[in-house]
Amino acid sequence: MAQSRLPADEFVLGIMARQNIPGLPLSVITDGHIAVKSYGERRAASGLFVNNETIFEAASLSKPVFALLVLQLEQEKLIDLDLPLHQYIPDSNAYGPDFFESSEYLGITARMVLTHTSGLPNGTPTPGAIHFLPGSRFAYSGTGFRFLHAAITEITAQSLTQLLDTYIFDPLDMNNSSFLWRDEFEQNSTWGHDSDGEIGREILHLDSEFPEGGFVTNISDYSIFVRFLLNEYEAANPVIRRMLEPAVEARDYSTQGSMSWGLGWGIEEAELGNRFWHTGSNGVFKTFALGDPANKSALIFFANAENGLEIVPELLEQTIGATELSDDYQRTISESRVFRPVIDN
Repeated sequence: MAQSRLPADEFVLGIMARQNIPGLPLSVITDGHIAVKSYGERRAASGLFVNNETIFEAASLSKPVFALLVLQLEQEKLIDLDLPLHQYIPDSNAYGPDFFESSEYLGITARMVLTHTSGLPNGTPTPGAIHFLPGSRFAYSGTGFRFLHAAITEITAQSLTQLLDTYIFDPLDMNNSSFLWRDEFEQNSTWGHDSDGEIGREILHLDSEFPEGGFVTNISDYSIFVRFLLNEYEAANPVIRRMLEPAVEARDYSTQGSMSWGLGWGIEEAELGNRFWHTGSNGVFKTFALGDPANKSALIFFANAENGLEIVPELLEQTIGATELSDDYQRTISESRVFRPVIDN
């Protein structure tokens, strides 16, 4: 395995040029120590450069943050992971009975949502459709996270923003992270770019909470979040240990090992030991995080480009070490999707 360290600037700039990635902040965690470096431009040909505090769309890296909140609420006995979610939600809620196409929704639990076994699709065209018996198999679903979001806001009578500030962002000093747009983000935010490196769109300015993919943050804050998981795993925190244990099989590789899902993260099971990981894809924004608890190391990067995930295997090899599965993370998710949503989480 390659030693955990930041890769050479020439290497990073080379793969960015080859994949038409204008901007790339990346972080390598080694034995709990964070090293961050940012490259390129926030918007192509603008002269506005990415730094370690630049705000990006985290895309589906939103999900592990939301999942940790749910597990903390469970620890306080505010939610039961195995109680059907509909029991927490009044009929008048947008995710009441009229939202769903069949009564199978009555069996969906928080645990099923976090492990992507709810049977709900991953967005449009029919969000309320249920495509298999809840709990019977894995299929990546953003819609399930909306259902769970509705439950926890009913249970706590607080918004997602209020809950995250209380349980995660304030305690960890993640001061530049939010599921709602803040005006102060504007001066140091980025634009997304297409596969040719041409400007696609500006960062989302969300005024409503989007739990499966609406998180905006910077590489510094997300590195703090991942380091917290590594440290707490080492300290045998039961919440983090349960979060990062395999719960369901996501995809089986008969010759390469298997890939599972825990409570909010993908879990790579290989000879080098289990690693937790997640990709994010909001079209022209791509993100990636992978943590190795045994070695207390991690790789995290954000890219403001459609080709951003193409560089995963090379970056892993140059930082914390690649494995047989390093080029299959996004494929594991994409092949399990029932529908491709408008925002590609």
